[in-house]
Amino acid sequence: MKIEEIRKLLVGKHIRYYNGFNGHLDFFTIGYAEKKGDSIKVSPEKGKGIGIYIPNEFLQELVDTGKYKTMGNVEGCRFCEEWELRK
Repeated sequence: MKIEEIRKLLVGKHIRYYNGFNGHLDFFTIGYAEKKGDSIKVSPEKGKGIGIYIPNEFLQELVDTGKYKTMGNVEGCRFCEEWELRK
């Protein structure tokens, strides 16, 4: 999918991201999206803030369902990562 198509799908929507490993929670209205390696980085404005990275492998499912959750494991500690997308 081209970045222009991705921007049309994401810009203006609200994103919420939770990382259970470190307890990080972030949410904002997407104002900009760009490709970064194997992910799409979304941020409130171009060049503002750290942003949230959405891996390409589940971008379509996130857009279609509005949610995606994955489980990770670091040195025997299980944790979850969650993304939510709303209008």
